[in-house]
Amino acid sequence: MKDTLQELYNKYKDIEYGWYDGNNQLHLHVVDGFLAKFKMQTIEHIKETKNAICWEVVELYRHELEEKGINCETYFFCLNETGYHCHSIIVVPYDNKYYWIEGSFKDFKGVHEYDTLDEIFDVIKNNYHIIVRDPKKKVNKDHIRIYRYTKPKDGIGCFSFYMHCFSNRVK
Repeated sequence: MKDTLQELYNKYKDIEYGWYDGNNQLHLHVVDGFLAKFKMQTIEHIKETKNAICWEVVELYRHELEEKGINCETYFFCLNETGYHCHSIIVVPYDNKYYWIEGSFKDFKGVHEYDTLDEIFDVIKNNYHIIVRDPKKKVNKDHIRIYRYTKPKDGIGCFSFYMHCFSNRVK
């Protein structure tokens, strides 16, 4: 399984961070107005542009895994105090192992194998200061919420994506 997942990761490892607004304009950083302007790309558009945010990269991997008949789970992490400091991941449970495919969180890009889902959650929580982009910031791990979510609709905005994710809190 790990080899299959590594092949998938290698296929899309060159995707760079970037998001598109409703006018199809690329933004390379989160800016004021992200909440109102972000629109989730289609899988085809992500493949074409090679720019996406974590939520979109997760959906690209979900699409590819489902085409291969591989079961996967998706999780959304959100720091309670902010709307911007969030992250989505995709996990493949297989043969009593959990494989986290990371295509966006650049310090952790790749395929990672763990014995439990909680180990993955701990790695992300322990490194949340990187997501917040402030290595000196003390992130209270108890304020990080984790939600398991299903496939969102193409083209939805940021607020709609949040509401979609918030329906199934894990921790």
